[in-house]
Amino acid sequence: MKYKLGAIINRQLKDKRNYSSNELALTSFVNWTDIDREHTRHYNVYNQGQVGSCVANSIAKISEIQHLAESGIHIKFDPNYIYTQRSNTTAGMGVNDACKIAQSGCCPLIFGVSEPTKELEALPKYYLDYYSKEMEFSSQTFSLGKYFWLHNDIEEIANAIETYGSVMVWFGFGRNNKWWSEKPIVANNTKPYHHSVVAVDYGIEDGKRCLIIEDSSGPETGFNGNQRIITEDFLKANCYVAIAFAWNTHEQLTHYAPFTYDLEYTMRSEEVRRLQVILQMIGCFPDSVDATGYYGTITKQAVLKFQLEWEVIDNEDSSGAGRLGPLSREMLNEVISSYEN
Repeated sequence: MKYKLGAIINRQLKDKRNYSSNELALTSFVNWTDIDREHTRHYNVYNQGQVGSCVANSIAKISEIQHLAESGIHIKFDPNYIYTQRSNTTAGMGVNDACKIAQSGCCPLIFGVSEPTKELEALPKYYLDYYSKEMEFSSQTFSLGKYFWLHNDIEEIANAIETYGSVMVWFGFGRNNKWWSEKPIVANNTKPYHHSVVAVDYGIEDGKRCLIIEDSSGPETGFNGNQRIITEDFLKANCYVAIAFAWNTHEQLTHYAPFTYDLEYTMRSEEVRRLQVILQMIGCFPDSVDATGYYGTITKQAVLKFQLEWEVIDNEDSSGAGRLGPLSREMLNEVISSYEN
């Protein structure tokens, strides 16, 4: 083994409050093309060393990817600090624990050099050496949005990558799977290791649909430093957790800008996501579902609920039911202005 694995299997994995892959599963906007290994989406290389912090490293990488998408700035996040926030005292992290930490704003940015804290000093020296050299903790933090449990389906995972930039995937694998090769293989293993990595891209190689994952095993452990190809067969046989994080929806007054054009079923845009957030604020869009930016059946039902409650339409069979058309936009903009005032 090149480093210590650390994905802890929770007795009850799925957190019902954040389980909402419905919107993603309805349709796909994925364009499957041949993989060009020299031009895949690629991000900072993380190295967990001899600490079972693969989950913390996954959260740090996903934070990096979303921060880059929002700001256009490449910044590395600190998995070290994320790891110290876990509830267990043993090595590794549970998935629900990690996801809640990711939502809490406990993801500090790192630059330059920093003195280790007492919590960090308790970690093995190898880990401290790697993360303390040439790094400095910033007072700025970053939080991820609600998380989606996805089905073990390559189309859905690829769609989530296209929507949110990455997916955290957990694999069970053993020595027979040749995990350390650039393309692990399907094979039987009686005692699998449990490990978290981040899927960052997708495509077709040798005629098969594949995901491209980045490991936290340091540089030179795959192509482009730390990337591997995960085939659809390997995904089906070995993946048992797949989670996407929605964009954090704590926008300020941009929420209250009026809607200027119609929105309808199957559309995907930032305006749709803003619509979902506003409908959630006024009690029409379910709190247990994330704002995905996709106008699926859940959003259609939320718009219908708004139309009926605010008497924009007479009944669910009325023309324009479930569509944010001119009359619905006018009424919703009135509601928005009341929040602004």
